[in-house]
Amino acid sequence: MKNLKIKQVYFGLLIAVLCHACGSNNTTEMETMADGSINISAAIDQIIASDGVKNALQNFQMEEAVCDSIDPILAEVYRKDQEVRRGAGDMMTVDQENRKTVISILEKCGFPKADEVERQSYNAIFMVLQHSPGSIMGYYYRDVEQAVANGKINRSTFALMQDRLLMDFGYKQVYGTQIMNDQLYELQDPDNVNVRRAEVGLGPIETYVKYFNLDYEEEIKRMKNQTNAKK
Repeated sequence: MKNLKIKQVYFGLLIAVLCHACGSNNTTEMETMADGSINISAAIDQIIASDGVKNALQNFQMEEAVCDSIDPILAEVYRKDQEVRRGAGDMMTVDQENRKTVISILEKCGFPKADEVERQSYNAIFMVLQHSPGSIMGYYYRDVEQAVANGKINRSTFALMQDRLLMDFGYKQVYGTQIMNDQLYELQDPDNVNVRRAEVGLGPIETYVKYFNLDYEEEIKRMKNQTNAKK
């Protein structure tokens, strides 16, 4: 596990985002199309409409938020997020503290509009949500989606959130960004994954998984064997 975290931090520095691969035990019936692949839009709509997502903040303890000085607060959040992922401090504690700060801002000040904060502030918000439980990710998914549409968050970065959200709710991932238990998490339509990755600005999956000491072809064989064993 320690070696996996080191590899994740290393690759996170290369692409400015960390593949946070800690799925939940939730299972959801697959929302599929005729060819067996996931209908991303329908699956995410189903996730967002779930009670767990709707009630994600039901018992959340807010802190004070100063809405006219968001940028310096979020700059500190971003700094702590990056430092802890380089091995400085306890990751769970820092993530919880950052989550409380960011969600308090979002709930008391609203999700920042296109020109209200610096771009790094959007990165800080994204990092905190990406490292949060799936229910919280789903709760703010549409806000992040709008930030992507406004050019404030990269499409390649957003792909990590889509995969993580799908994974946390028991769906196959789409872009192959999520590694769990030293394995590539279950992937839809593997033959065309690099087409999808290129569309959002991600490099070949074969190169990506090498950073986790994985061979893509071997991972696909493993997935097919597991699928056949279930039949």
